[in-house]
Amino acid sequence: MMLQDVLEIRSDGAFTVRGRNADMVEVAGKRASLADLTRRLASIPGVSDAVVFQPDDADVATVRRLAALVVANGMTEAAVLAELAQAVDPAFLPRPLVLVPRLPRNEVGKLPRAQLLAALKR
Repeated sequence: MMLQDVLEIRSDGAFTVRGRNADMVEVAGKRASLADLTRRLASIPGVSDAVVFQPDDADVATVRRLAALVVANGMTEAAVLAELAQAVDPAFLPRPLVLVPRLPRNEVGKLPRAQLLAALKR
């Protein structure tokens, strides 16, 4: 059965779910999942919440850039980017990366696109 999950198969036969086809982005001929990039960003010590997203309207074949909103008290944007650079390809480093006091989650915990874009502009 075909699924929309993107898996990374390891040499021992185990696998890691890296995201879904619907949230895949291509930058510089490389592909990554927005969910996986967000997971990597959120796993940085000192980061309590984060989201990586595509702020520009673009079709599936055209990614203009990635952005991120990060809750990381006591850290600078440069420090968060430096940590993230150790975990992801430079092509996927979000620019801009903006520190915020909290992510604009709605009452069910989702991150509406309009609120993400508004928080990015502050």
